[in-house]
Amino acid sequence: MEIKSAEEYLSFRKNFINALSINPSNTRLYRGHANEAWNLVPGLCRDKNIDEQKEFSSFLEAKTDEIQRGHYLDKVTKYAQKWFELIQCQHLYYKTRLLDWTISLDHSLYFAVSDSSQIDARGCIWVYEFPLEELINDNGNSKEDGNLIYRLIDSSPFEIDNTYFLNYPFYADTYSKDKTGERNRMGQYGRFSIRPTPLVCLPLEEDGIYNRRLRKLYIAANAKNELVEYLSKEGITNETVYKNYAP
Repeated sequence: MEIKSAEEYLSFRKNFINALSINPSNTRLYRGHANEAWNLVPGLCRDKNIDEQKEFSSFLEAKTDEIQRGHYLDKVTKYAQKWFELIQCQHLYYKTRLLDWTISLDHSLYFAVSDSSQIDARGCIWVYEFPLEELINDNGNSKEDGNLIYRLIDSSPFEIDNTYFLNYPFYADTYSKDKTGERNRMGQYGRFSIRPTPLVCLPLEEDGIYNRRLRKLYIAANAKNELVEYLSKEGITNETVYKNYAP
């Protein structure tokens, strides 16, 4: 399907969200691309000159004041701080192995239509629908009672052996003005996927395990400006998506 106007988008949005309520055991993640030709790969794979560990180290050196310490999961897991640093790295414009998703269809639309350098390209929204139980998050259980977030972050994010879709717990100090990475993540309703090293740069849509759960909604190039105006009226702009806007 291709969206050619704000009116078509609103109609699609209503029907699509209502359809999810029919199967409440599933959830959806969305990712907007300003160009339909772009693959579902993380930023790390879009620049072959980037060394992952050097990029991460430069982030740690440059953003000392941004890095939040003492995350509550530190008390029960070995690598909570390392995961949290990686997530902040992602949301402070560094290239990582994390692939951003959102739970907000409107926010995914923003990323599909707001890039002025791609204004003449047809955009798209990727939709990944899967069982809610497969989303790794803090479900309130203890480590001993099967809380999957604890199991995952007992391993380094650079040494995992599977693909995961992740809702990492937000830090309590999210609203602090100097914690831009976390504020960006909240403003974008952010979630992530992460893949093991051998698969990091394999596009998700080319992986037979996951492509059957993916669908693609196209956005006509000549509808982008109108959709940007619609989103602005809904309060979705550069200033709300990026809390400290950096072009």
